Amino acid sequence: MRGHTLTVINQKDSTCTAEGYTGDQFCTTCEQIVTAGATIEKKAHSLTVINRKDATYDAEGYTGDEYCTTCEQIIHTGTVTPKLERPTDPQPELQNVCPWCGGVHEGFFQGIVSWFHSLLAGIFGAKY
Repeated sequence: MRGHTLTVINQKDSTCTAEGYTGDQFCTTCEQIVTAGATIEKKAHSLTVINRKDATYDAEGYTGDEYCTTCEQIIHTGTVTPKLERPTDPQPELQNVCPWCGGVHEGFFQGIVSWFHSLLAGIFGAKY
């Protein structure tokens, strides 16, 4: 009986979407598989983030999708992020604002000015 003349058949590289196979050792003399191959685990995806968008005061943002550059598929979809909140400018609490000039009159002489301005505002209408 002669020895086996071996070759590898059914070999397949693994990818990020499919398992691979080491291949079977096949004897070309007796035309039988001498040794069966083994499964090779899937490879990891080659991920990058696409469609990312920063939120602004006027528009929502997006965290972006995880995209595999090998199999060209979106692996994980992102999520929408809310619009940014506009900063609020604290307005000072104005008390005793003059309806005529917009100023604040304090003290005795300023009280007279305030009375006079109130009179003008009552006749001609408030400016402030």
